[in-house]
Amino acid sequence: MNKSQQVISITFALLLYIFPIGCQKEAIQTIPDELLSYVQTFFEEGNQRGMNRLLKYTNLEIRFSTLVGKNGACTPAKHLIEIDSALWRKRSQADKEWLIYHELGHCILGRDHLLKTLPRGECQSVMSNSEGLNCVINFKSSSWKKYYFDELFNNLSIIPNWYQDTTVSINDTVQLVKGGYTHFLQDSFVLKVDSLDVTKNFALEVDFYNAIQTSRNLCLLFDDKLINFIKTPDFNIADIKNTKKYLYAGASNLAVDPKITLKIIKKDNYSIFAINNHVIHVMDYEPIQEKIFKILCFSTESNFDYKLYYFK
Repeated sequence: MNKSQQVISITFALLLYIFPIGCQKEAIQTIPDELLSYVQTFFEEGNQRGMNRLLKYTNLEIRFSTLVGKNGACTPAKHLIEIDSALWRKRSQADKEWLIYHELGHCILGRDHLLKTLPRGECQSVMSNSEGLNCVINFKSSSWKKYYFDELFNNLSIIPNWYQDTTVSINDTVQLVKGGYTHFLQDSFVLKVDSLDVTKNFALEVDFYNAIQTSRNLCLLFDDKLINFIKTPDFNIADIKNTKKYLYAGASNLAVDPKITLKIIKKDNYSIFAINNHVIHVMDYEPIQEKIFKILCFSTESNFDYKLYYFK
């Protein structure tokens, strides 16, 4: 073989190494039909973020089992995921997604548990081994879901700007209600805010005075979003919900003053919920169906007052 032929031979060998002749052999998978869509979504989201791996070339078995004290388990060496069948039937859609992506994170990405939380207490990662409501519940928000996928495939702890920047510039203040609604144990107040331009940023706020007693329940509702503050002899807690689902399920042991301020803010594409100017949750802004601003109050003890503000 002359020198020229040697060069051609080496080049051809390198090409075979880089670009093998024929198709890569498809792997054997066993995935229940009920779970296939979750797995496909996992690979689609991963490949959008540079995973570069196809499901059909991945050895993977998922099966329903009876597990003790676990919702799911991964055996990485076998690429085997087991899901407790009894608990699976009881799970919500968001619960199921969280569980499958968590176990695929173990079996496909080789990730360990990550127990860190974000500044307001939400799980930093799908790889948290805590499936508390405030972790899973965020899967109902497209922005939160995108964040969790970004973290899952890139293993980054970068907090999105929409989570951090919750300031709103308020150029005009209109006090819609002043006094008159005082000294009550139980009351509700409904205000139509037709003048509110929901295409722009705005803030809706109510101040409750003399509110720190033993038992209180203070609620501020706009459209179908309700922020609820509950004071009992043992704890302070807040949650956010709408008519169909919980959106946030409990900032506990909140430090509050004698005056309690509840606030709902629209900033660009996000809704911000705050108590005493302390943000407890941020989520996607959803189109307003009805411009109704409502206060719901209940107390087992002394009376208290409130004032209502509308900032635009």
